[in-house]
Amino acid sequence: MVIVPVIRKLALFILLVLGCLDLCAQSRTISGYVRDQSNGESIIGASIFDNRQDKGTASNTFGYYSLTTPYDSAILTVSFVGYDVRRLKIAITHDTTMVIFLHGKVWTKLLSAVIKSREFMKPAEPVPSISRSHK
Repeated sequence: MVIVPVIRKLALFILLVLGCLDLCAQSRTISGYVRDQSNGESIIGASIFDNRQDKGTASNTFGYYSLTTPYDSAILTVSFVGYDVRRLKIAITHDTTMVIFLHGKVWTKLLSAVIKSREFMKPAEPVPSISRSHK
């Protein structure tokens, strides 16, 4: 039976080709900087989250971020404390570089503050000083 070894070799070849196609799937990288809209300064520690693949990252000390995705589009949520959250839907045909600007939140002016305490702390005992007499 010469046909059985040929079929086995053909099946093995097909499995190898299909495995290679899966490994050769292209991934794309989205990278860039997160900056303040009003002054252009880098925002350190901003969260960049890809909702489509449930992965995220944070901007580094230069405001730089980088995300890799196997998809041809991404839905990014970019946020940082004191700034409005931005949601971006982008198409990705190749590695993409983007500068993302965040707008600072508008805060109302604080007119007064009341601070209350229910406990009182005893003042610390003074530490006795040590003096040396020089002879």
